[in-house]
Amino acid sequence: MKYIVITDHKPELIPKKSNIEVVSSQQYIENNYNIRKKQHSNLLQIINLTNDYDYLKKGYYCSLLGNARGENVIPSADIIIDLNWKALYKYTIRNLNKIIDKLYKAPPDEENKIHYIYFGKSKNKLFKKMSKLIFERFKCPILKVELAFGEIWKVKEIETLTIKEIPQEDMPFFIESLDKYTKGLYKDTKKIAIKYRMAILQDPADPTPASSLKTINKITTIGASMGIDIDVLSRKDLSKLSEYDALFIRETTYINHHTYKFAQKARELNIPVIDDPESIIKCTNKVYLGDLFKSNNIPTPKTINLCKKTGLRSLKNQLGFPLVLKTPDGSFGRGVFKIKDSNELKTITNKLFNDSEIIIAQEFVKTDFDWRIGILNNMPIYACKYYMASKHWQIIKTCAKKSVCGKSEGVKIKDIPQEVLEVAIQTSRLIGDGLYGVDIKQTENEVLVIEINDNPSIDNGVEDIILKDDLYRIILGEFLRRIEE
Repeated sequence: MKYIVITDHKPELIPKKSNIEVVSSQQYIENNYNIRKKQHSNLLQIINLTNDYDYLKKGYYCSLLGNARGENVIPSADIIIDLNWKALYKYTIRNLNKIIDKLYKAPPDEENKIHYIYFGKSKNKLFKKMSKLIFERFKCPILKVELAFGEIWKVKEIETLTIKEIPQEDMPFFIESLDKYTKGLYKDTKKIAIKYRMAILQDPADPTPASSLKTINKITTIGASMGIDIDVLSRKDLSKLSEYDALFIRETTYINHHTYKFAQKARELNIPVIDDPESIIKCTNKVYLGDLFKSNNIPTPKTINLCKKTGLRSLKNQLGFPLVLKTPDGSFGRGVFKIKDSNELKTITNKLFNDSEIIIAQEFVKTDFDWRIGILNNMPIYACKYYMASKHWQIIKTCAKKSVCGKSEGVKIKDIPQEVLEVAIQTSRLIGDGLYGVDIKQTENEVLVIEINDNPSIDNGVEDIILKDDLYRIILGEFLRRIEE
């Protein structure tokens, strides 16, 4: 890699190395430097250390001309504009703060209010991760970062500085950082132009979110690498949805709920949404799913719909004990009860009928684990075995203070039993072309569909255990396809 360093201030400070040419801003603007076009553009880096980055000043023109000549230049012209006009980077700062807050446990203190970043490095080791993260987004040689105070880490402002504005005591560290950067010790990444904006709907208070904040942060980072700028919205942000090109719902969905309103609004705006209103209606009602499965010959445990006036005596003969009772709109194991005898049956049904005209009684099928096949646009993208929680009959055991999950195991698509895969795809096609999780029990003799979920759980270290980041790239790639269609 060859480097051209543009500076009008003390050029003698720049390390004298065979792969570095130091030029003035005038020389660069006039295209007067020795490393000419014969140097392949991917192997030439322009480091703009001019004295003024203001719009239409020499520093700005150096970066603008570097972009025009097809040369890699830091800072690029668009980064200069972003940092000069604060309103342009407010969304990026908001997303950065969500990630930065997770990197640190303790809040910032007065001593750490201002710090400087030189080529992605900071003198204070506390800021090592933060500095690299900010430099990746705002690729500038010198950055001044101001932190706001409070209970969380929060970047208030980012400013690009010139070489003249470096604190004198920091100059040796700046030279050292420049020297390391030009040795290639910092992994450079090509900036991807942002083409679209996507919203992710998530409720931080949701006890069982479809994706954790850590996973959302991962999706946000991967999205940026694919040209998608992602913001996390809350239930109060419905009016902001028109600002986005797509919506990804990552909290538990219900009909009489803000999640359904967001899905409806996205449909009205004609932007891609996962999952869509129709999928939410179908998947959140087990009565509907039961009849849908029966009408289309999907194998399920024996299931009976119970009305308030339905007699319960015959259930023992039809299903036997233990049996399972379910409310139509339960999720994540809530509203699901294992019934061991007639007395318990009467008590629980009386309780459930207070909330719903119809409840579901289902044959109990004992297995060590449940299959979850993740389907997107009727294609399998992941598979997991969810094992039952310790000393419990479900994969999630809900206690007074918290929920305890059984262990999980990722399975490659090619290793899913053929009969399990076929029935999962067949089931998803009955709902639509969204993102679904098909729950299946497999015994020695049969494969039985328990239910199909809209916005299924996708979390770091569980559902992505096989494909890792590629799982999120597949999902975001589907969003890109739908946006561009």
